[in-house]
Amino acid sequence: MVLSLNLRGCSNLEKLPPLYGLCSLKELYLDGTALVEIPPDIVSLSSLELLSLSDTPMEELPSSIGCLSSLVSLYLKRCKNLKSLPNSICELKCLETLHLSGCSNLEKLPPLYGLCSLKKLYLDGTALVEIPPDIVSLSSLGLLSLSDNPMEELPSSIGCLSSLVSLYLKRCKNLKSLPNSICELKYLETLHLSGCSNLEKLPPLYGLSSFYDLYLNGTALVKIPLDIVSLSSLGVLFLNDTPIEELLSSIGYELNFCNCVNLDKNARGTIMADAIQRIKELAIARSYRAFYRRFLVGLPGSKIPEWLSCEGPGHLIETSFPPSCFNNMFRGFVFCAILELKAPVFNEDGPLICQSSFKNNNGYREVNFTSEYFFLENTIESDHVLFWYDGDDIFF
Repeated sequence: MVLSLNLRGCSNLEKLPPLYGLCSLKELYLDGTALVEIPPDIVSLSSLELLSLSDTPMEELPSSIGCLSSLVSLYLKRCKNLKSLPNSICELKCLETLHLSGCSNLEKLPPLYGLCSLKKLYLDGTALVEIPPDIVSLSSLGLLSLSDNPMEELPSSIGCLSSLVSLYLKRCKNLKSLPNSICELKYLETLHLSGCSNLEKLPPLYGLSSFYDLYLNGTALVKIPLDIVSLSSLGVLFLNDTPIEELLSSIGYELNFCNCVNLDKNARGTIMADAIQRIKELAIARSYRAFYRRFLVGLPGSKIPEWLSCEGPGHLIETSFPPSCFNNMFRGFVFCAILELKAPVFNEDGPLICQSSFKNNNGYREVNFTSEYFFLENTIESDHVLFWYDGDDIFF
């Protein structure tokens, strides 16, 4: 009994034999083959749950694919000749994942109304200029990825995706605005708009009660909407590489203003003052999501904040702490570093690391502690101040 057939990378495989005898087959991998079509008798694979056809030259799928009643995952990544999908796709009642990223000639989608189990839909790097209004029928959809598409707008019906948790629109350079219905996505946690270079404004945000991650880096935003203060769950806000000149009282525990060179002195002062307040709140509460007790800020600047009590040049600092400092009143450390413009370029996603060692006069206890600031910029346009609070459990 064959349960899985893996033919990945068989680059000269141009056709398949009859499939009707593989009634127990659950997984079929045909990625990177030379197949230009799928035989119609694929309908006989009544137990098939996963079909992977990525990186193949096929131009279309047979309409019989809609008869794969057990299919859960369909992968068609980087099928660059694929221009459309058969309408029978909507008959796949059990389909949970549809991956079409990199199908650069895919210009339209078939009806979606029957895909009642679909949880993940990847449409990155396609030629779609619009999303069909019947996307509203995808009541189970939790992830929608539309990055690197030429679309100029989203349908207002997107607000009806009641289960949506993550929405990715990275580098949609024609996108100028989002529909107001976005605020109806009560379960949305992540909105990724980085690189949407023509996005000049945001819709109302007040209904996004579950919102945690907001990526606005590389957009054309010049100001933050006032109702951002309503986002009580916001933990991560990226604003680097934007023309923003001033900031409201911030919410969130990770604020990235790297390369925001238009921030004036007052705006930087506001960020610093707000950061101090947020650190105090976080330290006192000692609970912001039980596992997450860190606060990170990066912005243009070349001075260490005056409220930091211990500083020095170079990469090494030695200091002494008062007796009984590490008691139940201790709340952690604030680390700070100045990154000069002439500093070496960081590796992508490389961390800035502070490694600390603590021991008492009698040598009874030594604690080695490492804290990291993940600096996401490969290049900087001026000196930068990076500082972060760490309330790691190792101290408590």
